[in-house]
Amino acid sequence: MLCLAWLCASALAADVAVRAQLSQRVAEVGASVQLQVEINGARGDVMPPEVDVEGLQIAYAFPSTSQRVQMINGQITSERSTTHVFEVVPKREGEFTIPALVVTVDGRAYKTEPVALKVQKRGAGADDATKEAKVTAAIEVKKKSVFVGEAVPVEVRLSAEGQMRIEEVPNAPALSGDGFTIQKFPRFTQQQTTSGGMVIAFRTAMTATKAGKLTIGPCDIPFVARVARQRANRSKSLFDQFFPRDFTNPLSSESRRFDATAEAVEIEVKPLPVEGRPRDFSGAVGQFQFEGDGSPSTVKLGEPLTMRLRVTGEGNFDRVQAPTLVDADGWKAYEASEKFEAGNELKTTGTKAFEIPVVPEAKHRQMPQFQFSFFDPAAEKYVTLRSKPDALVVQGEPLVAPPARAAESPSAAATPAPAAAADIAGLRYEEGPRRTFAPIFERPVFWIAHGFAALFALGFVAARGLRRDPAKARIAALRSERDELWRALRGGGDDFHERAARFVQVEAAIVGDVEAVSVDAPVANRVLNADAETAAAIDAIFDGRAARLYAGGAAVAPVSAADSERVLRVLDKLWRR
Repeated sequence: MLCLAWLCASALAADVAVRAQLSQRVAEVGASVQLQVEINGARGDVMPPEVDVEGLQIAYAFPSTSQRVQMINGQITSERSTTHVFEVVPKREGEFTIPALVVTVDGRAYKTEPVALKVQKRGAGADDATKEAKVTAAIEVKKKSVFVGEAVPVEVRLSAEGQMRIEEVPNAPALSGDGFTIQKFPRFTQQQTTSGGMVIAFRTAMTATKAGKLTIGPCDIPFVARVARQRANRSKSLFDQFFPRDFTNPLSSESRRFDATAEAVEIEVKPLPVEGRPRDFSGAVGQFQFEGDGSPSTVKLGEPLTMRLRVTGEGNFDRVQAPTLVDADGWKAYEASEKFEAGNELKTTGTKAFEIPVVPEAKHRQMPQFQFSFFDPAAEKYVTLRSKPDALVVQGEPLVAPPARAAESPSAAATPAPAAAADIAGLRYEEGPRRTFAPIFERPVFWIAHGFAALFALGFVAARGLRRDPAKARIAALRSERDELWRALRGGGDDFHERAARFVQVEAAIVGDVEAVSVDAPVANRVLNADAETAAAIDAIFDGRAARLYAGGAAVAPVSAADSERVLRVLDKLWRR
């Protein structure tokens, strides 16, 4: 029985063999190559060997195990195969040798044969199929001259022609640059050209946040493509006759990683004009249409009606805010609700609808009229649109206070009392001055006294108002707003740049004879006669405000402690002078 067991064990155990091989012997700098360490005949699991070669980045990828048992002429044979796969990425060109690797199998050490790898500079070792492939990448901007806040479509295109087929683009390209915000790239589109090539396009929208010449890019696009295998021996072989060198043939092609670079593009960004800017302008830039209607058409005084307002077109819809009431006299408008329906993936086209409850407080014959203002970059001017004033019927009269109830007159004839018994004396009444139980505010003397006091107070206020200088009143109001802004700025918050910009506008309005709403960075620096440090801080304030104002869907980094401290130091100098 022992002899039989020994014979069976010998029959089941195969000879152990280890071998190391590369998927290709010639590679380019940065191109991935697979190193496969194959172990045949092992009974159990085998740990991968340690591999380290200077100039090569080697990382363990995955194991692969298979087992085959067969019987031939009554003899049982078993073969177990384990393959450890490593990813090898050359960092420089030259001749490399992967030394003999030590593999421990069932307690015994086995060595592989050394493997040589030749690394050439990028593009030098490409075979004929790779050389025939033409890969291009480009950044395409629809307009090269835009305005601040204008949403402009941007497209990053990757195309491959010839003996190459793009299989995967692992990550969306990242556009670098300063002075603009950009939305995340949605899913890319893929199409085949008439010549058999392939084009992959990433589309997004860019919004400039400051004026001047801006540079978009460059942009690196790593991708994986299938190309014909590289072979060290270029001579025709029998294998080549049956399996031609075709990138579509899985037996003669392989997947490789490539890098394409799209060159930078420069655009000119123009500032929004200050002259003619409407007071209700909220930063909407584009081409829009505006319409509105209300219902019901017949209401009573004090009952609400609903205004439905719609803004449609193309532009930066994130800056489209609720339209404003043209004439609020006799109306009470409440907070608006909004809903946006995008017309494309970039959300640069669509319809933004608002619903605003409005209560008539006086008699009106027309619906309340609303207006919406935006900047049209094609016409290069501000546009204000108003809703159509449809007919309206307001029923009822304003509520008035009920008249005071008059005191009951004592002139009614007294009902004679029944005769009292002889032994009970009747009630005796003594005549005196008549008195009333009416409240004091219903007595004439109360209103006469308070009327004199009210006339005196009104006269005093009128006299003060006549003596007060309107210019001084304006300066006092601006200083009060500036002090309130300063207290809010020291408390921090997400709207730091918005409050800081308003602080600079108010300070410029106090110093110079300008309207606060029309002050931008150049005007503030001129009016405040700012030095270099102050001018740099003011420019940073307005740039940060614009970045958040026109960020769109893009995330904006919070204000750092160092930046806020530097801005507060400059604003404190303006506040104290």
